[in-house]
Amino acid sequence: MNCLLEFQARRRPKTAAAGQTERPQPESMSPSRLSALKVLGLEHDATSDEISRAHRRLAQMYHPDKVAGLAPELHDVAERRMKEINAAYELLKHPA
Repeated sequence: MNCLLEFQARRRPKTAAAGQTERPQPESMSPSRLSALKVLGLEHDATSDEISRAHRRLAQMYHPDKVAGLAPELHDVAERRMKEINAAYELLKHPA
């Protein structure tokens, strides 16, 4: 499948199956949790496995060792992004 088509398919809103109602976004969810989910590119109803997979995927992309041969500006971006990713993962895996 074309990467662009796959990306577009993932971004489309999920429709409820026949006979099922779509779960509304919880009003009680904290803004920090919603922000952490957004950093990892996940929906509000993400499972623990989805959170782990998203963290692993993003860590592989932004890990400082992966950008070692690139421009110094990209090192700073990658370092900042890794801090965001790790903080979001910690918040979601170990909620206070």
